[in-house]
Amino acid sequence: MCESEYQQLRSLRLGAIIVAFLFVQACTSKALLLPTGPGKFYPDYQSTLLSATTRCSAVETLSAELTVSGRAGQDRLRSRVLAGLAQPGSVRLEGVAPFGGPTFILTATPTHSTLLLPRDSRVLVGVAAQDILDALIGVRLTPDVLRRVLSGCLVSSSEPVSGRVYGTKWLVVDMRDGDQNYLQFDNDLPKLVAVRTGNLLTKYSNFLGAVPRRVQMTRFGVSGDVEVEVTVLLAQIRVNTPVGKEIFSVDIPTTFAPITLEDLRSTGPMRDLGGS
Repeated sequence: MCESEYQQLRSLRLGAIIVAFLFVQACTSKALLLPTGPGKFYPDYQSTLLSATTRCSAVETLSAELTVSGRAGQDRLRSRVLAGLAQPGSVRLEGVAPFGGPTFILTATPTHSTLLLPRDSRVLVGVAAQDILDALIGVRLTPDVLRRVLSGCLVSSSEPVSGRVYGTKWLVVDMRDGDQNYLQFDNDLPKLVAVRTGNLLTKYSNFLGAVPRRVQMTRFGVSGDVEVEVTVLLAQIRVNTPVGKEIFSVDIPTTFAPITLEDLRSTGPMRDLGGS
C-alpha cells in the first residue's frame, strides 16, 4: 500500500470514528433527565397543564402503526402492530408478521375482550384487556389509558393539586391521585414530556405537532430496579378519524381451542425470537 493510499484509509477510519462518536454523543444528549428536589412553587400550574394537554385530551380515536421493542423481565420484545383505539374503552391490536397472517389479534370494548392467536388456532376470552396487555408487554393498561398514552397525554383524569418549577425549562404538576406530570417549556410553550403513575414512568419524544412519535414505558420494581422497558414508535398516525365499531370485535373460529392467561404469558406472541 502506498503512502497516499495509507493516509486516505487513515482519514476514512478517523472520520468514521468521529462520526460514531458524534452519533453516540447525540443519542446521549437526548436522554431525558427528569428534575428532582423540591423546586419552586408555580401558581399557574393548572392553566399551564391545561394548555399543554388540551389537544391530546381531545383525541377520541387514534389509529397508527406501532413498532414495539424492549424487554419484559427476561424476555425481549419486538413486534409490529396495527392499532386502532376509540373511546370509550375500545381497542384493536393486530400483530404483523414478516409474512403470512397476523401473530395475534386483540379486540376489546367496555363489555368484552378477545385475543386470537391465529397461527396456533387458540383463543383467550373472558379476561380484561388490561390483563391481556400485561401478559403481552408487561404493562397493565386499560384501552382508554393506552389511547391517552399513545396520544402523549395525561394517564389519569384526576385533578392537579400543585405545581413547581425547576429553572426556566421544567414544570412538575402533581395530581390528586398521586400522578406526576413533567412539562418542558419550549419558546414559553409547555409540552408534556413524561408522566409518572405509581411504578410506571412514561416518556414522550420525537413530536410531530402535538403527537409524540416515540413513547417509552418503564416499570420499576419495589427496589427501584427496571422490570419492564418498552419503546413504541408510532407511524401512519390518524387522529379523530371515523372508526367503525365492527373492528373492535372478531369472529372466533369453531376450531380454535381456549387458553388461559398463564398460557398466554408462556406463549409470548410479541417475544423477540430472533436471538441477539
